[in-house]
Amino acid sequence: MSRGLGILLCLTFTSIALIFVFSGQLGQNYRIATESMKQQQSVLNIVQPTVDSNHQNDSAPLVIYNRVDKCGSRSLIEITKKLGEMKGYSYHGRKYAKGTYRLSEHRLKREISFIKSLHRPGVYAPHLYYLNFEQQHFDFPIIYINIIRDPINRFVSDYNFQLFGDNRVARKTPIDPMDINKCVLMKSKKCRPTFHIGHFFCGHQKQCFEKSKALSVAEQTIERDYAVVGLTEEFNATLAVLEKVLPEFYEGAREVWDKIQKDVIGDMKSKKRFTLMQSSREVMRTRFQKDYILYHWVKARFYDQKRKFGIE
Repeated sequence: MSRGLGILLCLTFTSIALIFVFSGQLGQNYRIATESMKQQQSVLNIVQPTVDSNHQNDSAPLVIYNRVDKCGSRSLIEITKKLGEMKGYSYHGRKYAKGTYRLSEHRLKREISFIKSLHRPGVYAPHLYYLNFEQQHFDFPIIYINIIRDPINRFVSDYNFQLFGDNRVARKTPIDPMDINKCVLMKSKKCRPTFHIGHFFCGHQKQCFEKSKALSVAEQTIERDYAVVGLTEEFNATLAVLEKVLPEFYEGAREVWDKIQKDVIGDMKSKKRFTLMQSSREVMRTRFQKDYILYHWVKARFYDQKRKFGIE
C-alpha cells in the first residue's frame, strides 16, 4: 500500500468516526446556550449539506420552525430560503388553515410520516402546534426554533390581517367590518380569551387545553426542546442568536436580511388597520394573561442567551 493511499484511508475512517460521534451529540435536545458553546465548534458542522435527494446524509438534522402566526415568520422564511440556496440545505413549507393547527390523531400520524419523508438537512416551517417526537423513533435529530411577539400586538396584527390582508395576501373584506374595539367590547369570537401563543409550544394533547396545565407544559417544552425562541420586537438580535446557535443554517442571516428587508416589509404592509384603544388594550391584557406570563418568561430566557453570546 502506498503512503498516499494509507493517509487517504486514515482520513476517511476518521471522518466516518466523527460523523457517528457528532450525530449522536446532535440527537440531544438543544437547551439554553451555555458558555461552552462559545468555545467549541458547532456540533452541526459535521453535517455536509446537499441538495441531491439521492445522497441524503442519514444523520443530517431537520430544523422545525412551527411558526406562531403574525410574529414575523414570513420575514424569517425569506431569509431561510435565501440561506438554503447559499448553503445547500432544503426549505420545506406547508400551509395549514387558521384554526386547524391542532391535529386529530389521524392527521398527526400523517404529519409524522410527512416529516420523516423530508429531505435533510433542511428547515420545515408550518403553522402548527408543537409535536412531541420522543415516542416516534426518529433516527435523525430534530431542532426546534420559533419567534413570538407581544400578545396584544400580535392579536391586533392578526385581526387586521384577517380582515384586510396586505400587499401580498388579498382578502375579501366585508362591506362593514367590525371595529376591533367593538369586537373586544362585545366579546366576539375573534376577541375572546385564548392561550394562542402558548398552544404552539404545548402541543396537541388534552392537557394543553386544560387551563391549569397548559402554561407549565409550554414552559417545560421550550426549556427542553427549543434551541431558540426569539422576539419579533428584537428581530435582528434573534437573527444574531440563530447565527450563534445554528451557524450551519443561519450564519449570514443578518446580512441577507439587510439586502431583502425593504422588499419583504413592503409586501407585508397592511392595506387598512383598526387601532386598539387603551381601554381595549387593558381588557385584552386580562384575557391574554397566560400568554403574557409565557411571553415574559421567554423574553427572560432570550435575554439570557443574548448575554451569553455578547449580543446587544
